[in-house]
Amino acid sequence: MYVRFITRSQDRDSHSFIGLFTLAYELRDGNQLSTEEYARINRSIDWYEIHLKVPRCLREPENFRAICWFKHHARKHIQTTWDIVQILKEHGHSVEIIHSKDPGTIIYTDQYQIVAKPHRHQRLKR
Repeated sequence: MYVRFITRSQDRDSHSFIGLFTLAYELRDGNQLSTEEYARINRSIDWYEIHLKVPRCLREPENFRAICWFKHHARKHIQTTWDIVQILKEHGHSVEIIHSKDPGTIIYTDQYQIVAKPHRHQRLKR
């Protein structure tokens, strides 16, 4: 089982819902946060930069539709996400958790995450 935090904003390339981290970076870098919120979101992002590898496959043009998912046993990673979720909600963004046994064609895996290209039937309509 795989876990993903999503928002209800749609990505124009993958046609999937924008993930939590994409929106967190946009909010942080858009000067929309208070000093305290900025520090909280940075603590979480900094933790992830130390404890979760950014797969190289995400930089390859042929993987523009690829989506990251946590493995269900990545409990500390999932727990650390909740502070980001709270900040996004405080700024009017809806965040949901979705689960999948079949997130698509897996192109990368490590101890805590996978990267998968969604199957065609899993893409959202514009």
